Amino acid sequence: ASPHALAAFTEVFGDGAQDAIDAALPPDAQGWRELTLRFEHGLAAAHRLAGFGGQVEVIAPPSVRTRLQSVARAILTRYGEG
Repeated sequence: ASPHALAAFTEVFGDGAQDAIDAALPPDAQGWRELTLRFEHGLAAAHRLAGFGGQVEVIAPPSVRTRLQSVARAILTRYGEG
């Protein structure tokens, strides 16, 4: 997650997100951090993370990456690509 996304995680995901941030690996050169978030199910994860656009990247599980791609396509279909 980018620094911009991380700044909003507790507001979006609640106080539990701070525990995930505190347990995260140190930031890379661009300030991105790898952390673990838990969701009710894969669809919930994809829908909730979609709001962050390109400010987050799902590494695992692959099923959530695939669902997030589907959500992104649906948004582009609804609003157009340009």
